[in-house]
Amino acid sequence: MVKKKDIILVGVVVAVVALAVAYYLSTQSGPSTNVSTTLTIDFHSSGSPINPGNTTTWTWDGSSWSVHTEANLSGNSVWIFKNMPSGSDCLSQLLAAKDVAGFTVETETFPMGIKVNAIAGFVNQNGGGPGWQYYVNGIYANKACNLYTISKGDSVIWQYKPLAS
Repeated sequence: MVKKKDIILVGVVVAVVALAVAYYLSTQSGPSTNVSTTLTIDFHSSGSPINPGNTTTWTWDGSSWSVHTEANLSGNSVWIFKNMPSGSDCLSQLLAAKDVAGFTVETETFPMGIKVNAIAGFVNQNGGGPGWQYYVNGIYANKACNLYTISKGDSVIWQYKPLAS
């Protein structure tokens, strides 16, 4: 014979499991929908492995990439990916750029999301040294890059610069 308290207990367990699954799914990368955005990777005065001291722009025209490089008077190395078709979060966008330009991205997974530790061999430094920070539409991102949803036309900037103390 099934007791009323057993039915209630099973119901509570099912509800808790359902909430846990819903939370887990909500913290994963966004849907695989592609959006077209602009991605900038700014190495500041650190140089870069591709065209150091220049601005290199990759532009997607809907069927292929074109590349243009010009001197950057500031001496900074900047990569720009225009019309970047990518996933719907900042990490998907960075990984799509990696595939276009052939650089490496190193990440680390934490309970609160994924952290970028290195781009193109430039590794986050300890003690306030340079590290990777990112901004969406000019605003400092306040969450893990795999959890930051981007929309068509957004501008994402990754900067390798001294960390705020």
